[in-house]
Amino acid sequence: MYYSCLSILDEIIDNNTIRKLTEYFISLTPNSRDLITVSKIANALKINDEVAVQIILKCEEEGILQRHFGIRCPNCGMLIKEMPTPDLDRISISECYCCDQEISISENDIVILFKLIKIEVPFDLGQQNGQSVRDQASIVAREDTFKAFQIMCETITKSSQEKRLEEYKNKIDKERKEKIHGKAIKKADRNRVINILVNIISIVIALIVIYSVYKRFGFEKLSLFVSFAAFIIPFGCNFIVKELFLTDVVRIEERLSIKYNER
Repeated sequence: MYYSCLSILDEIIDNNTIRKLTEYFISLTPNSRDLITVSKIANALKINDEVAVQIILKCEEEGILQRHFGIRCPNCGMLIKEMPTPDLDRISISECYCCDQEISISENDIVILFKLIKIEVPFDLGQQNGQSVRDQASIVAREDTFKAFQIMCETITKSSQEKRLEEYKNKIDKERKEKIHGKAIKKADRNRVINILVNIISIVIALIVIYSVYKRFGFEKLSLFVSFAAFIIPFGCNFIVKELFLTDVVRIEERLSIKYNER
C-alpha cells in the first residue's frame, strides 16, 4: 500500500518503487523530515540521482515537498545553517560548530533540502525507526549542493526536450508514411484501371489493323502480322504501360518517398 497522493509518480517510477518511497517517508523522524535530499531519496529507492530529482520535482509541484536551503560544512559535511533562499550575501560563517574547524563558505557549499509537508507521518512510526538524532540527519552529501541540483535539472529538461522532439519526429514520420501509403494505394488502384483501358484500346487498335491488313493483302500477309501483333501487344505494350503506370504499392511508395525527401 502507498499514499494515494504519490500515485502521481506512476509515470516516473513503478508501484514497487512508490511503495519504497512511502516506506521511506514513514521512516522519517521529526528531525529528518525537513532534511530530505536527492542522494537520500536515491539511496533509499536504489535509483540514480536523475530519477530522484524527477521524483522530487514532481512531489514539489504537487505540494508534497517544499524546498529550502542550507549551508554544508566543506570539511565534515554537516549542515550548519538552514536558510529560505540560496543567498550568501548576509551569511557570515568562519567556523564549523560541529568539527570546530575554520571554514570558508562558497556557493559550492549551498545545499538544497526538502521538507515533507503534505503527508502526515505518525509520530510513533517515526520514533520506532531508530530514534535518529539530528546530527545523523544533518549529514549532507557533496552531490546535494544547489549547483549540482541545477545541473541535473538542466540535464532533465534537455533530455525531456529531446524526448519530446524525438516523439514529435516519430509522429511526423508515421503520419508521412501513412499519407504516402494512402496515396500509393489510390494511385495503384487508378493505374490498374488505366492499365486495363490501355490494354483494351491496344487490342481494339490491333483488331482494326488486322482487319485492314486482311482487307488489303488477304490471308497471305495476315498470319505473319497476327503473330507479330500477338507478341508486341501482350509483352511490349503491357510492359511499357505497367512501368509508366505502376500498380505495385511498394514501388509507388518508394517513388513518393523520394519526392517527399526532395522537398
